[in-house]
Amino acid sequence: MWMHPVPRPPDTVTTPVIRKEAPKRVPFGPPIPPSLRDIALGLARPDTPPGNTSTKPSAPPLTLDAGGPIVPKPPAYSAFAADHGLAPAPAADLIERGTYGFLPVVGHNGHSAWQVYARPFDLTATAPRVAILITGLAIASKATKDAIDKTPPAVSLAFAPFGHHIGDWLNLARATGHEVLLELPMEPVDYPRQDPGYNALLTAYDPPQNLSRLGWAMSQGAGYVGFVGRMGGKFQGVRSEMTPILDEIARRGLLFVDNREAPQSVAVDVAPDDKLPLAGVDRVIDSDPSRLAIDQALIDLVNTAKRNGRALGIASASPVTLQEIGAWAPTLVDQGIDLAPVSAVVAVPKPPPPESPVEKPLPPPSP
Repeated sequence: MWMHPVPRPPDTVTTPVIRKEAPKRVPFGPPIPPSLRDIALGLARPDTPPGNTSTKPSAPPLTLDAGGPIVPKPPAYSAFAADHGLAPAPAADLIERGTYGFLPVVGHNGHSAWQVYARPFDLTATAPRVAILITGLAIASKATKDAIDKTPPAVSLAFAPFGHHIGDWLNLARATGHEVLLELPMEPVDYPRQDPGYNALLTAYDPPQNLSRLGWAMSQGAGYVGFVGRMGGKFQGVRSEMTPILDEIARRGLLFVDNREAPQSVAVDVAPDDKLPLAGVDRVIDSDPSRLAIDQALIDLVNTAKRNGRALGIASASPVTLQEIGAWAPTLVDQGIDLAPVSAVVAVPKPPPPESPVEKPLPPPSP
């Protein structure tokens, strides 16, 4: 069927629609300088003018030559690490292939991971030392980033091995100057009502099974100096279970932090036999999360350091805790206290001296 077209009225004018661009956002206030995270990831340089960042992609921290040795490749933040942070990890002489990934080993020159990856500190200084360890990281991204950005570089950080992007967080923390540890999930007294996390060490398993879980935890990252217990109120008190774990940690050249969850922890008894670098927690800073209680705990920690020469406190990454630690740390200089990494407050026990043989009395002379 043919239809006659409808004529357009003479007064109708076709007006083109001009699509306007969205208005550009006008920044309010002075330009924002690049953050430590952008610098560490290679997105900016320390001397980058405020408001300018580059988009340089970060390089992988580790590459493998086909059929050849493990060759560590410097990450994108290597220039920043050389000036402000810790050297890129892992060191080629301190890793080997394991079942679940790469494991730390003692180097051919006798150097251990807890020494090579430690934050530099003058161990000859005679001033009392206080170390702070923030635990439970890599589980919540916001809390982890705040712990890295809002605490002084001398504060040590501990990451859960089952956390998200654990390798990236370890690299970022080291790039900003923090010494890092891994948490070792262990069975608490009221397990399973409280769950220490994936692949935890349990008293129901035999030592080979728990050692396998320890190997998995070790393979989750690189550049850490050792382990701190995550819960473990029951496991750390069973000598037959704990001894093989501490033996392996010492053999791998790592240190161990006893979180004092177990009233009868066997770590102090086992450490001398293994020459295991060991530190015991003196105070849980935010067991009471109120500001007044946290401030009092920090004061008590300083007093402990003045009495004993060193002290170690652990805390979570709650906003209040990070704020109080950030405000407290600058006051230590006037008190004659050094804020030290965990590796600077560990003790390396000497093995007990061998027992001297008992001399048998000479038989009486024959007549």
